Amino acid sequence: MLNNIGLRGASWEDYSFCYNLARKNMFPYYKKHKLFWDSRIYKKEFDPKFVKIIESNHKRIGFSKLIFKDNYGYLSDLQLSASMQGQGIGTRILKIIEKYVLKKGYLQIKLRVFTDNPALKLYERIGYKIIEKDGEFYVMRKRI
Repeated sequence: MLNNIGLRGASWEDYSFCYNLARKNMFPYYKKHKLFWDSRIYKKEFDPKFVKIIESNHKRIGFSKLIFKDNYGYLSDLQLSASMQGQGIGTRILKIIEKYVLKKGYLQIKLRVFTDNPALKLYERIGYKIIEKDGEFYVMRKRI
């Protein structure tokens, strides 16, 4: 199955898929940490030009959102369907993102992750370092 993983640009037709997947994956953390999930903010911040849809056999299984800041790429979202997690897909997508960031001339990637999110182990395993604690989140960075 891993050979059939690909990324494609997003469109507004992908908004509902992205919103529903992000809410399904992240809402339990928002609830646990007593944070408010605001669908209006999510829609306002959704911009297809920064989003890539992750597909397997032409079926959407996740998405990433990457924004370029002053001197780094900021991975503001990476979501995979629960059934696709734990199969190495996240690692593969992160490596593709790192190559893309390098190609754009940036030498580091930053992200935020809930301190109790299992994805933290993935990020650490492939070289991301915690550089700051921001409330319920760790800010992580990888120099590439």
